Amino acid sequence: MHSLCWIPVFILFLWKTFKSELQEDYANQCGTNIYNCWQYHHIIPDCVNTKSSLIKCAEVERYGAINCEDVAMKKIILNTLKNYHASVDVICNNPELKQNFIDNNRCWDNARICGFEIIALTISEDTHDEKDCDLMKSRLDVCIMNVSTDCRTLVKNYTDVFYHYSTCGDV
Repeated sequence: MHSLCWIPVFILFLWKTFKSELQEDYANQCGTNIYNCWQYHHIIPDCVNTKSSLIKCAEVERYGAINCEDVAMKKIILNTLKNYHASVDVICNNPELKQNFIDNNRCWDNARICGFEIIALTISEDTHDEKDCDLMKSRLDVCIMNVSTDCRTLVKNYTDVFYHYSTCGDV
């Protein structure tokens, strides 16, 4: 009977190890899945539903990261969600721009690529100084210059409006 005393201790050890690994895995993933939303929900917003698939996905990730202990990551998640909302608002508040993307669907991917420059540069801060915003503008200009000429104007129109919706819009 004395030889079986190690079983509860061993089970407790396994449980603590497993629980610790689960928490560590979750902490390492905390918020990183929100970027998958941008990658997998890439259709032009229909603006009919109250929430686009992009926003629904990002909100699921935001709620999934509530237990995230990394305060900086929580801020990134919230700012990313805010940027996703802005990217949808750009299309839904500009019906002519939306129609142009529907008519030239292949330009939408280019707009999203350049739009990601805005998201990437504004995720960690709520406000930006002029230097940050100038950097964003120059990166957007480079991105737009790399777009095919037939999509360039449309992508520029999108990123100009998106830029003004971003935290640099007031700078």
